[in-house]
Amino acid sequence: MSGMGLKAGLALLAVSTAINAAPATAEGRTLAPAGEWQVERSDESCRLRRDTAVAFSLYAYGPDGYSLAVLNGASLPRNSGRARVREVAFGVEGAPEEVIVVDNSSGGEGMVSFHLLGANPALSYFRGWEVLGGFETSQPAVPQPSDMSVLRIGGGEMEPITLLLGDMAEPMADLDDCKAALTESWGYDEDMLGQVAEPPVLENRANIINKMKMPEAAVMNHVTMIAQMRVAVDENGAASDCTVQYPSLSTRAQRGLCGPLLQGQPFAPARNALGQAVPGLFRMQYTYFIFN
Repeated sequence: MSGMGLKAGLALLAVSTAINAAPATAEGRTLAPAGEWQVERSDESCRLRRDTAVAFSLYAYGPDGYSLAVLNGASLPRNSGRARVREVAFGVEGAPEEVIVVDNSSGGEGMVSFHLLGANPALSYFRGWEVLGGFETSQPAVPQPSDMSVLRIGGGEMEPITLLLGDMAEPMADLDDCKAALTESWGYDEDMLGQVAEPPVLENRANIINKMKMPEAAVMNHVTMIAQMRVAVDENGAASDCTVQYPSLSTRAQRGLCGPLLQGQPFAPARNALGQAVPGLFRMQYTYFIFN
């Protein structure tokens, strides 16, 4: 079932920041940042990060929209892709909200990730399997905060922690520059994207998304799956290309996700300021939460 259901939008990120542990307090630990922010670009994503014992990362998969906040550290919960409900708050005075996060592990450390909702988000579809307490009333994504200087997260088996991120204006500007270069590398320069007043829209989306097949290994092993995808849509609303940006999948598994999007003309094409149909970039995020 869907927590937020279908949401209109454009891209997804994941942030990586590093931090040194400070003494524990009655409300958990406070972690201060160390080192310099770094931006790294791959063929399909940008990552803003700082590396230390506990790291906070932000990954972006397109020009705007959703991002994925990722925390890595030896003291964090370890699991194998299970969804949990935690309290998350950004800003000095931000009120905590119940948000669905994903507990995982990487390199022997715990990893906690959650979605961050930005401006002009991509189409994002969330569904859950064997829902356990809280999914229907919890948010699958955190609205983009105006103040990202502090992050507080905890709840359940996770000890509360406070991350002192500091002024994020310059790091986020660097990330925006990386996203622009990333999009241009796909053949969408600033002038081309500037012509688009309305991005492509997936029509009859519930029916099409229900035809998309998650990788068999993820379903059989009961692992939460987050798929990032981009689709080139022509003036007629047909997809000329579909790329699974994340994770790395076999050709068969990619066909299972992209196949329904490549059949017929499932999109309303992008339009310019004059209402004329033009080629456009469609971004999609599909998250399948597994709770147990």
